[in-house]
Amino acid sequence: MNGVEYEYSYRIDGTAWSAWTTDERIQIGDDILLLQARHEIEARARVVGEPGSVDVTPARAELLVDILAPRLDVGRTVEGVEV
Repeated sequence: MNGVEYEYSYRIDGTAWSAWTTDERIQIGDDILLLQARHEIEARARVVGEPGSVDVTPARAELLVDILAPRLDVGRTVEGVEV
């Protein structure tokens, strides 16, 4: 809607919702993202200062945190190389 300001909130893996912010781009620095796993991030919006306007169907995205590099063993065999 034109002339209407929005504020945004997010949560990770069903935890508590973040504080509302009018920033359209945020950087998430939550310690839960240090865990190697698939995480679900939800985001919602509302009209600034209007609790009754909260979006009841938040946007959802899955994030994969993969901090361990794959391990690859390589060796020579009579036929060539074995991986």
